[in-house]
Amino acid sequence: MSSMIERLKAERERMKAKGGSTGSDGFLKLPKDDDAEVRIRILPAKNWYDKGPDDADLCYKRFGVHWINSQKVICPHQTFNEPCPICETVWELNKSTNEEDIATAKEFRVKKRHWINCVEVDNNNNIASEPKIYEFGVKLLENILAWSTDEEYEDLSDPKGGYTYRIIKTKKDGFPNYDGSKPVKNPAEIDEKTMKSLLEKSADIHSIIDKQVKTYDEIQSVFDLGGTTGENAESESEDVDQDELLARINKKISK
Repeated sequence: MSSMIERLKAERERMKAKGGSTGSDGFLKLPKDDDAEVRIRILPAKNWYDKGPDDADLCYKRFGVHWINSQKVICPHQTFNEPCPICETVWELNKSTNEEDIATAKEFRVKKRHWINCVEVDNNNNIASEPKIYEFGVKLLENILAWSTDEEYEDLSDPKGGYTYRIIKTKKDGFPNYDGSKPVKNPAEIDEKTMKSLLEKSADIHSIIDKQVKTYDEIQSVFDLGGTTGENAESESEDVDQDELLARINKKISK
């Protein structure tokens, strides 16, 4: 058994005792109630006005995260499609018939996450003055992209034609569920001067994440991991098929 596996098992035990991580004031936090709603305007990429809709970054940043002893490790495999020693070890553990190995693999497998810049909108369509980052998972991204490619709404993040988006949280089978999230038909309007000001104050989400990605060797060094081949990083089976959606949204944006 590799030293990486032993290390992850030890970290898992420490995590049980210490608990999770805390958030930041710069992030949008939903109420902890089982049923809650927050209205936002999804902002376009920070470089939207500089590069235009054809060349600007996407309004969201996709990345992967491993949590080890409350330490956040950005996964190079899910973020850049490059080898990740933690993913490889999780894959190795998943092939085991030992229940402890499988539990450890589940604990440390990559969590797919996404960031957007947004501003909160109240029930009277008033826009907050300060943008925030909102972090969310695969299912909500699928919802946002589906509405952004709907002919009635198109790109929700468009500076001129975007819509207020209702993040609707319910509880389903004991877990938070966001399937009911949807746009508001009467959007909160944001003039160009205000939008440019919001983008200037917004975080460069793409750059922030990219700078946190360590190389394969750096991750091994930090966590004293055992070496593996670098060729068997796991890709989760529930991955959202975004190619067609992104092609459609980019086509609509370019128009």
